[in-house]
Amino acid sequence: MRVTNQMIARGLLANLNNHLQRMEQLHVQLSSGKRLRFPSDDPAATSVAMRLQTGLVQTRQHRANLDAALSWLEATDSALNELTEVLHRAKELAVYGASDTLPQDAREALAKEVDQLFQHAIDIANTRHGGLYIFSGNQTLQQPYTYDPAATGAPMYRGDAGERKYEFADGVTVAVNVPGNGVFDPILDALVDLRDALNAGEGDRLGGEVTEGLDDALDNLLRVRADVGARINRMVLARTRLDELELNFEQLLSNTEDVDIARAIVDLKVSENAYRAALAAGARIIQPSLLDFLR
Repeated sequence: MRVTNQMIARGLLANLNNHLQRMEQLHVQLSSGKRLRFPSDDPAATSVAMRLQTGLVQTRQHRANLDAALSWLEATDSALNELTEVLHRAKELAVYGASDTLPQDAREALAKEVDQLFQHAIDIANTRHGGLYIFSGNQTLQQPYTYDPAATGAPMYRGDAGERKYEFADGVTVAVNVPGNGVFDPILDALVDLRDALNAGEGDRLGGEVTEGLDDALDNLLRVRADVGARINRMVLARTRLDELELNFEQLLSNTEDVDIARAIVDLKVSENAYRAALAAGARIIQPSLLDFLR
C-alpha cells in the first residue's frame, strides 16, 4: 500500500490528539480529585459508585431520622424525670398530711402546695419539642391538657393514642412518643384526690387509698420511663452502627471514585513524555517539503 505524506500527517495528528486528550483527562482528575467524570470513563466502576451513593444517601437519611428520634426520646425522658420528682414530693406531702397531730390549717396549706404540683404536672404534660407537643400522640399541634382553676377534677386528655414513628433502617421503625393519657391521667387523678383529702382533713384516706393511688401512678410512671430508657439505648446502639456503615460507604465510594494522586502524576508525566516524543518524531518525518525536492 502506498503511504502518502498526507496519510503520515493525519496519523501523526491523531496520535498527538490522543496524547493531548489523555493529558487533559489526567489534568481534570488531578484538579477534581475524581477518577470518574463521565459513565464512559469506566462503566463498571460508575455502576458500583451509583449503588454506593444510593446506599450512602439512605444511610444518612436513616441517621437523620435516628437523631430526630433520639432527640424526641431524650426530651420525653427529661419531662418524665421531672414528673417523677413531682410524684415523690406529693407522696411526702401525703405522709405528712396523714399525721393525726397535724392541724387542719396545716393540711390546707399542704393542699395549696399540692395544687401547685398539680399545675406543674399539667405544664409538664404540655411539654413541646421543636414546637410540637410530645405527649399528644399524633395530635402534636394539640395541647393535651388545659388547666382550669375553677374545675374540681382533673382535665380531660385532648390528644390521641397514636404512635409517632421514625425509620432508622430499611423497614425498621421506632415509636418515639408516649401518649399522655396513659401516664398523666392517673397522676393528675391521684393529685386531685390528695388535694381534696387534705382540704377535707381525711387523715385515714391520706394514709390509705390516696397514698396507694400515688404509689400506683408512680409505678406506672417508672414502667414508662424504663420503656423510654430502653428505646434510647436501642437508638444509641443503632447510631453507632449507622456511623460505622456511613464510614464504610464513604471509604468504598472513595476507593471507587477518587483518583490515585501518585499514579495520576506518574501517568501524566508518561503522557507528556510520549507527546513530546511523538511531536519530535513527527517533526523529523514530515520535515521534507516540496522545496526540498526542487533543490
